[in-house]
Amino acid sequence: MSVFISYRRDGGKPVAESIYQSLCDEYNIFLDTEFLKNGYFYSAIIERIENCSDFIVIITETVFDRCTEPNDWIFHEAQIALRENKNIIPIFVGIQKFPSNVPEPLKEICRHNGIF
Repeated sequence: MSVFISYRRDGGKPVAESIYQSLCDEYNIFLDTEFLKNGYFYSAIIERIENCSDFIVIITETVFDRCTEPNDWIFHEAQIALRENKNIIPIFVGIQKFPSNVPEPLKEICRHNGIF
């Protein structure tokens, strides 16, 4: 099983790192800060999402605030996971439901059971 962890650094990084530490001995976990060093990383991220079985997305109150920006990674990563029909696992941090500003192209994520 391979897992991709998508998170926003402001608000989601500690949880993402904790998940990575908890699962890395048993699963193939991708966390950008552990695997991406220097150079061009866009294709590496796409490849990891396309090849993962599970896509964890850390959901905070502000996670979707920058999704309207053209180079927002949360938006692009989630779109790829949806397009590739990955098993999406939302993990909620500090909230009990999806924020009201989930972008229309990502609304399908709201149909996935999450962990609180």
